Amino acid sequence: NPPSAPSVAIDANEINFIVKQKLLGRVSDGKGGYIDSDTPVEAGLIIESRSPVTRTAVYFCFGRGIFNETGQNIQTNTDTAETREDDNLTFTALNYDKFSGQPYKVYAESDPKFDKQAMFDAVFPGQTFYKNASNVASGH
Repeated sequence: NPPSAPSVAIDANEINFIVKQKLLGRVSDGKGGYIDSDTPVEAGLIIESRSPVTRTAVYFCFGRGIFNETGQNIQTNTDTAETREDDNLTFTALNYDKFSGQPYKVYAESDPKFDKQAMFDAVFPGQTFYKNASNVASGH
């Protein structure tokens, strides 16, 4: 059974504009404009989901992949309805050496050996990992 090479569809109300341009590999002209570069940008992605029964987290981790913008609707709203435009990105996973050459790895918070710090270190090497005000670990 060949390994899968998943892609993730992301639909968000508003991704920070400059962050989105960087994820898409666009470069600034220094005057507020952005243009596609010839070099794709690779990024990591962690998706957290919760078990509906135990409410424990399951993490789908992608250490390496490329974001693409699936479309941008810039039509004008009509007088009778407001149509909000949101950000639609697709993340295509690539093989990652820290996952034994596989494109993704799944972690379960319920596993007694689960180590959130090690997971973040694998996906986002060199990130700052800190504890928030409630003393719960958060990666940022």
